[in-house]
Amino acid sequence: MPANDSSRSAAAPRRYPLHVHIATLAIALIVLAGGVIGWFNYSQHARLVLAAADRVFDRLHHELVADLEQGSRHRGVVEHRQALGADAGNLGQRGSREKKAHDQ
Repeated sequence: MPANDSSRSAAAPRRYPLHVHIATLAIALIVLAGGVIGWFNYSQHARLVLAAADRVFDRLHHELVADLEQGSRHRGVVEHRQALGADAGNLGQRGSREKKAHDQ
């Protein structure tokens, strides 16, 4: 008969006490709630940061356009660059031309 008990216990699933089941469910619920709260906070924070960055870029754009239209300090820079004959393609060459002109 002892042989029968060992074969029956090997075939039967192992049973855990009730407090183990309750603890497992509590841990799973806490991890799930933490994940949902973390995801929600991340999505809200990302939306907030993107909206703030968009507002900053819009404000800077409007300020720059207003400055350029008023002809403030930026006009002097544009005129100075045109007087030097500098454009985006030869900014590095300008320095070498000025150095050669200075050396002569």
